[in-house]
Amino acid sequence: MLRIILPSLIFAVLTGNAYACETAELIKRMSSNPNLPPIILTRPISQNNWNAPGGIFKIHYDTEGPNTVYNVDEDINPLDGIPDYVNRASDYLNYAHSIYINDLGFDPPPPDDEVDNDGLYDVYLTNVAALTTPENLSHYYPGREAYTSYMQLGHDLRTPHYPDDPLPFLKVCAAHEYFHAVQFAYRAYSSDQTPWWFEACAGWAEEIVFDEINDVYYKLDYYLPNLHKSLYQSEGFFTYGTWIYAQFLSDRFGVSVIRKCWEKFASFDFAVDAVDLTLDTYGADFNDEYSKHIVWNYFTGDNYQPGFYEEAADFGETVYEAMIHSGYPVDWTTDPIPQENVSGVYIIFQNISLVNGSLVIEYLNTTDDKHGIAIAQIRPDVGVTYDIHLVQNYIINIYVVENFSLCEKVVMMPIWLYEGNPSSGITSYSYCAYIDSSSAGIAENIPPIPFDFAIKDVYPNPFNGATNISFTSPFEGYCDFVVYGITGDKIYEKKEPVAIGYNYIQWSPSDDVASGAHFFEIIQSDKRIHGKFVYLK
Repeated sequence: MLRIILPSLIFAVLTGNAYACETAELIKRMSSNPNLPPIILTRPISQNNWNAPGGIFKIHYDTEGPNTVYNVDEDINPLDGIPDYVNRASDYLNYAHSIYINDLGFDPPPPDDEVDNDGLYDVYLTNVAALTTPENLSHYYPGREAYTSYMQLGHDLRTPHYPDDPLPFLKVCAAHEYFHAVQFAYRAYSSDQTPWWFEACAGWAEEIVFDEINDVYYKLDYYLPNLHKSLYQSEGFFTYGTWIYAQFLSDRFGVSVIRKCWEKFASFDFAVDAVDLTLDTYGADFNDEYSKHIVWNYFTGDNYQPGFYEEAADFGETVYEAMIHSGYPVDWTTDPIPQENVSGVYIIFQNISLVNGSLVIEYLNTTDDKHGIAIAQIRPDVGVTYDIHLVQNYIINIYVVENFSLCEKVVMMPIWLYEGNPSSGITSYSYCAYIDSSSAGIAENIPPIPFDFAIKDVYPNPFNGATNISFTSPFEGYCDFVVYGITGDKIYEKKEPVAIGYNYIQWSPSDDVASGAHFFEIIQSDKRIHGKFVYLK
């Protein structure tokens, strides 16, 4: 089966960013246009071809004209009648092949017997910096939609990052593009909205093969500050920065996890599902691991802390902090930045005045979306500790950071989790925070001071569906929750369980409850606390 694309699409792909892999854009366009007319994307035409040592690659190149290879007359290492730039391309490709196939156990690209039947993989040195084109559906791997392909690498890969030497970028482009060819041995097209997983793994592969170059660090400029965008739906240069997600998986579970994900991806058409199923074989969960990925991403660049990405101190970029709080209490705040599915947001609670007591965060998700919360504590002498929680919808979730005075800051990370299917649009949530000083300055051998019996918050207020009352209690057991109308008549009563510490009660009025101000009372033992809310139909 021969894939075909319109000439306008060819032009759009081949005239893109001069210093970026264009494979993702190509396969995205080819995947999204299933009913194309019979116009074939043909291979480049070159003046010379050379069967490179090792019996794996055939390299096509020009020695005159606009695509003349860099330093065409340099034939020193080795002296073999082939320009040294072409020899270096062969060296880098052979090294990448050895890493992927021999060391990591990936299957090699299927042979393109329908084209030239020589068993060699064709690489063209052209004016396209980096592009791997899936070509024919192959039956070399039964049961897979594997594709043959060919590759284009730049004939002169000097760039603004490497203005005097094309070889560093030739290395990373060879490693990156050949990994695309390896990917096509498993599948070339999927139902994903973007080919993010293709680019995530190709960037990861650069680091595996040529770890010393770190060209992928430049791509984090588009990813780390935009983590509120969807991992699997965001387009453009964001997809190149997703390599750090593949790196996270590799750091957590070993390099073989990426191969296992591709083996799953060969059978499951959506990349997130393939990763999820792979993690299940490790006894892990996609949402839990993605939440940890969001935590790890905070400790990059200027926020570096040991225990996360090994090279994160050298990243030139770090995350965007959507809100920074340093005064308390923090009033209810809603959606500091629009947040898409499978994404995270960073909200900072600083302790610049060495506030004593516990930091209490209240979080409310009034949508049907599945949220998680990661809370990281950063202490100067201890480092980082963090917890991950699943949010309960439609009620106030309370998180307590004890001994806030010992923290430099606390980072709250709301995460919109994957729910089994792609979700579009943005989610919503609200939060507030305050200091509970009842336990401040307590010595280890002195019993803690009991919580007060007190109302902490009523939110939302006014409300038109349900409201949430948060309160603290020094007792466990049950309380009576009573609601009164404006005239003092009792309109609702129910027993509610109470734990020592923080509690919440949600109230949804019945249809016969009138709009307007209402009063409530919480009675436990011989103690009573009161409050007021406004119901708007």
